[in-house]
Amino acid sequence: MNLRLTAAVAVGKLLIMALRVVGRAGTTLPGRVALALAPDLISEICRAVDNRIVVTGTNGKTTTSAMLDAVFRSAGQKVVRNVSGANLASGVASSLIEHATLAGHLLADILILELDEAAIPSLAPQVRPRLAVVTNLFRDQLDRFGELDRTATFVRRSLASAREVACLNADDPQVAGFQRSLPDGCRPVMYGVELSAPQQRPVPEHGVGVDVQYCFECGARFFYDFTTYGHLGHYTCPQCSSARPSLHVMGLITGGEEAVGGRVQLRLSGELAREAGVTELEINLRVPGIYNIYNALAAAAAAVASGVAAEDVRAGLEAFTGAFGRMERVQVSSGEFSLALVKNPAGFNEVLRTVQEDAGDKVLVLAVNDHAADGRDISWLWDVQFAQFSDSPEVSFISSGLRAHDMAVRLKYAQVPRERITVVPEPSAAVEAALDSSGGSAEVFVLCTYTAMLSLRSELSSRGAVPDMWKGVR
Repeated sequence: MNLRLTAAVAVGKLLIMALRVVGRAGTTLPGRVALALAPDLISEICRAVDNRIVVTGTNGKTTTSAMLDAVFRSAGQKVVRNVSGANLASGVASSLIEHATLAGHLLADILILELDEAAIPSLAPQVRPRLAVVTNLFRDQLDRFGELDRTATFVRRSLASAREVACLNADDPQVAGFQRSLPDGCRPVMYGVELSAPQQRPVPEHGVGVDVQYCFECGARFFYDFTTYGHLGHYTCPQCSSARPSLHVMGLITGGEEAVGGRVQLRLSGELAREAGVTELEINLRVPGIYNIYNALAAAAAAVASGVAAEDVRAGLEAFTGAFGRMERVQVSSGEFSLALVKNPAGFNEVLRTVQEDAGDKVLVLAVNDHAADGRDISWLWDVQFAQFSDSPEVSFISSGLRAHDMAVRLKYAQVPRERITVVPEPSAAVEAALDSSGGSAEVFVLCTYTAMLSLRSELSSRGAVPDMWKGVR
């Protein structure tokens, strides 16, 4: 028995219990202390489970991990994951400590870890995943990550630790390119979307939400047959052979009502189809937005590559209703609202797109903080497409959070009329004001940056409206 590891796990478990007694989540401090006592804690505990999966990328990490969790549980397997979304070293360590025995063993069949893009270069060699998933790469938290190519370098290097499979989003040119640098013995599984003609979106232009525009091989500007969001889509280079690679998992969207979920025809090809024993599988998702279709494809690709039966993939994805703070439906005494995390232009724009597709009157609470975990630089708000609501009298806004007044100024410059903007700095008070003003006749959407969401969920948890943060959303 590793006595140092046992001592670190014991101290961590005591800290988790103590923090939760006083109403704290205990998702980072226990791990930080335990790692100081046993620096190799993560690698030692992970070693107990052979089937280790890591999920990284800018958007969709938490939802993809939760979908995978649902699929594996549908297959009757015991899963451990960092359900709270704490994805730095301290958060990963805290999750492992919570589920480990004092000897550092995990009683699980599958370990799923969501990992931050900047933390994954140091964490991936410790976890040594059997399978890695990369969802997408967008400009995010420039004060932490710097430019996008730096984030891409972090993720590319981390894939050297993937032992068998890397599930890559083929619709993201930068992510798709990672297949060329995978280690020997690690096969790529490429997933992506096909859209029917009425749903095709125009070729992306320079500017808002388009972070990758030029071919990495020759520098020519990509040509797109269609885009889904941001720079994701079906791209080719007009000057060289670079193009979206062939798909092992394709999601053909056969239903157009993305705002209320979507019907997706899942098509498998090649070795993956042989492993699954099927080539087609129809799935009815219960979560909104094309970004959730991508998350479902990533989860399906990882699950099938892990040997999960096709029917269990379908059952798990169709039972899934949402992840922690990702269009999570919340019921309180004064009404019901949807809670969503927003943290970069691409993700924010897609949430707004989903909101706009929801018919009827709407109240949007925009709670923006600028703590370190949110990113100190909030200039990215100027790349969010609020102008689409300037001529939408059915949509009103409540600006909240530490940067409530900055958010209100941003809406003003988006030509949103002043009478449709209210400033309520305290997020919980802003939610109450939104529910009161809606009178039950308008949909209320609460869109928060990370720390604003945690603060709001903590208060909602104390009322019994949502699960405790460390329990996540199943």
